[in-house]
Amino acid sequence: MAAPQQQDRTDAAVADGTAIGVWPRRMWRWVGLLLLGLGAVGIFLPLLPTTIFWILAAICFGRGDPRLQAWIFSHHRFGPPVRDFVTRGSMTRRGKLYAVSGLGVGCIVAVAVTPIPEVRVAMLAIFISVAVYIITRPEL
Repeated sequence: MAAPQQQDRTDAAVADGTAIGVWPRRMWRWVGLLLLGLGAVGIFLPLLPTTIFWILAAICFGRGDPRLQAWIFSHHRFGPPVRDFVTRGSMTRRGKLYAVSGLGVGCIVAVAVTPIPEVRVAMLAIFISVAVYIITRPEL
């Protein structure tokens, strides 16, 4: 049985969410690395976003590897928008414009090449939902 003082620390860690096992931490780290890699590929491939993958990677690293989360936050190009979104849920007006424009172009291309009307409607519904979510984020 754990000593009372150690038990108190463990209870406090569970209460504030800092207690996480080794395997879940590793899983979060691997998922974060996968998302980070997809975001890195998105730097070079058109229509594959970078920032959203890095935002998701930073969230995963927050649970699995805080050093990597700090590295993403300190990245000279993508760090500030990722940090602002993860910590405050906010975006710049320019970021919103780019995000919605990119979604729009991707949606137009996807709808143009999809022959099934139901799939087109589903893609448009998803696009509109994501665009509304982006537009309603607080601005910096």
